[in-house]
Order: sequence, then C-alpha cells, then structure tokens
Amino acid sequence: MQCPFCQTQNDNSLSACADCGSPLSAPSRPHAAPAAPVAPAQAPATAPQSGWQSVTPAAQPAVAQAPWGTSQTAAPQVSPTAPQAQSPANTTSQAPPNTVVVVEHNGREVLKVPVMRATVTIGRADVDDQGQPFFPDIDLTDADPNLASSRRHARLVLEHGQAFLEDLGSSNGTFVEQLGRLTAQQRQPLPQGVRAMFGRGGPVIHWRSR
Repeated sequence: MQCPFCQTQNDNSLSACADCGSPLSAPSRPHAAPAAPVAPAQAPATAPQSGWQSVTPAAQPAVAQAPWGTSQTAAPQVSPTAPQAQSPANTTSQAPPNTVVVVEHNGREVLKVPVMRATVTIGRADVDDQGQPFFPDIDLTDADPNLASSRRHARLVLEHGQAFLEDLGSSNGTFVEQLGRLTAQQRQPLPQGVRAMFGRGGPVIHWRSR
C-alpha cells in the first residue's frame, strides 16, 4: 500500500506509514474523471480552429488565431502581446477573502482558523528563546498531543489566489500530500484542498476559500 504523503510502499498489514507515520487506512480523495474526448465537428474550410489547437499540414493557408487572440501571419513582425503579470507590491498584505485553514488530527477536524493576512506562521504555542510567550498565527497545539510539530514549524503565504508552504527548519519535517517531505527554507505550492502534515504522524492542515 502506497503512502499518500511520502509515496513509500508499505506492507498491507500496516495501518500507518513506516516512514512518515501517516494513516494508510484513510480513503484517498477522489479525482475528477478525465473529460471524454469530443469528436471534431465538421467545420467549413474557411473557419480556422481555435488558436490552442494544432493545425495539420493539410490545413488551408487561412490565417489561424494565436493563443492570445492576435492574428499570426506567416512572417510575423510583432510578437503577440501576453497579459502582463501583476506586480506583487502592496497586494500580498491580505489573504483572499473568506480563506480558512482547517486543522485535523487522525482524520478528525479539530478547528478552523480564518486567515486575514497573506503570510501566517504555523506551529505550537510555547515560550521563545527569550522566555517570552510565543503564539503562532495557526496554533497546532490542540491537534498535536504527541508534540510532533515545532514551535515555529512552517510559513503559509497566500497571494493572487495561490498558496505556498515553507518549512522553517522544523525538527520533524513537513510533508505535503503526493509530494513528500519538503526541503527546509524552500517554498512549495500548496493547492487548495491538498493536505500538509507537520511532523511524522502529526497534525494535518488544508486551506480553502469558503
């Protein structure tokens, strides 16, 4: 049986992954069925196909549309203009509206945390190195009876409708579903609904926009 987090092959008699400790009995998330192929419609010879479809060698020399909707001649002098990327300046101070992080333990939802800021810290409430109380933005304490997660375990960044997860050098690692253990100090995409586990057999989170 393959672990959904670290992809390790385990004996079918095991209930938890021998490598990362993730439960093996939980049913995998259903994936959307691939779309059925659509037979090409009989179009007039003068009507070119969409710019995203390949043109066969037998196609007539009519001008086909480029992907961005601009005409493309046999010897284009001007490249099609692609959409300009939005500048990240002053756009990442707040998370997308109605964003929540769901925290689970052993497959059971423990709490939901509304996320207002674009960058939040994930970990356990504790005392910092100066002896002062430390409270992360997303506190895993109630979902981590085995103390698998670290005080400052990871950072979650939400920007432009996407999320990125970064392990901050935790003791027991951060595991992302279908990806495995993250390399510390390197941001990795965390798509909506994909789960991340903090420490071997530790608490699990995923995010969504309500």
